[in-house]
Amino acid sequence: MSRARTGAALVAAGVLLLAAAAGAIAYPWWWTQRQRVVARNLVASAPAPVESPAAPAAADGGSCPRAPRAAKAAGVLVVPAIGLVAPVLEGLSDSVLDVAVGHDPASPLPGVAGEAILEAHDVSYFSALDRLRPGEEVIWATGCRRLVFRTLATTVSEPGATVHTPPSGFGLALVTCWPTNALWWTPDRFVVETTLSSVSNAAGLRQAPQVTPVHLVVPAPPALVRQGLGLYENPVVLGTLQVTGSPATAWRLGPGPLAAARVGLEAYFALRRTVEAQNRSWWSQLALPGVRLPTSWSDAGVVNTIVRAQGEQVVAVELVSSGESVILAVHGHDLLASAVAG
Repeated sequence: MSRARTGAALVAAGVLLLAAAAGAIAYPWWWTQRQRVVARNLVASAPAPVESPAAPAAADGGSCPRAPRAAKAAGVLVVPAIGLVAPVLEGLSDSVLDVAVGHDPASPLPGVAGEAILEAHDVSYFSALDRLRPGEEVIWATGCRRLVFRTLATTVSEPGATVHTPPSGFGLALVTCWPTNALWWTPDRFVVETTLSSVSNAAGLRQAPQVTPVHLVVPAPPALVRQGLGLYENPVVLGTLQVTGSPATAWRLGPGPLAAARVGLEAYFALRRTVEAQNRSWWSQLALPGVRLPTSWSDAGVVNTIVRAQGEQVVAVELVSSGESVILAVHGHDLLASAVAG
């Protein structure tokens, strides 16, 4: 049976999760809103996945009410193969994608005829999406239904490409930026296409895991903060985000690493401005005792970010370029320079 011609277009504006800024070289500072709404509250308030399959239900869900199209939890997305359990909100605004997976309102809800589209940041909930293989499950859970989709294919597409509805007539596409560890602006999209496999009653729901938000700060003096510690004021060429150590899966596949990277970059810019000003007073507030104030600073090349975590706690953030390498250690809630090498 040939694939259905009907489908859903990947609207470039809707999926442009990593837009260019500061001369098309820096990630926009949308991250400042990321932790203001705690993702764990969204997951806790949304229906969690079923622990074991329940009795089969009608494909249309019977009397199950349709999830509301509102800016609140619409369901929970579960991808067992990569350990993902994520809250899903309606819409693709910054406030949604900062804390959850977003449902494209131009597409039907999962389980309704057609192609449902869910989008998320690559370096957040969908950072491991490229590990998904054909045949593996993608589960959509609501308060009264558990829909199991099977992965058909994974592709790298350009914005505006069409995701076709599968022969079953019920599809679900997961969309993010490519590569899935990119902090820079990227026009390519990674798409997971699935088809509905089964529908069951959602009896016996359990609470989804709660994720600890990141509470890190840069102890920069007010005079330094007024100079601006964001990417708009400090354009650099960003590379990739890598998570190392022994992070909890739920934390790693959530907004935590990106939030840590944001604070790490703020510290990086604060240190750079302090070196340029050769201000020893500022340096004493930003670095651990014994770390010397460098005489110069170089941002040459791409700046890659490494977040080291244990469980749900950030241990250190490292920023590395061909010109400068900075290791930031966590002391309480402060992120302080523990090593600087040029």
